[in-house]
Amino acid sequence: MTEAIKITDVKELEDGGANYTFEMGTKAAIWMAQMGLEVNMYCVSYGVEFQDVLDWIASHGEEEAGE
Repeated sequence: MTEAIKITDVKELEDGGANYTFEMGTKAAIWMAQMGLEVNMYCVSYGVEFQDVLDWIASHGEEEAGE
């Protein structure tokens, strides 16, 4: 995938979360959908909660950034 995915707007929410608006071309949108479906299929196949996968990625990213 070589198309850019650009964040065009971020709105912070009172609960600490945020809403993001993205700009991307058709190829990038298709790629994002395919990757999301693939990760979800792995989760279902192995009985892993999707949030657990996201938490695992975030924890490893924090470890890398802290080194």
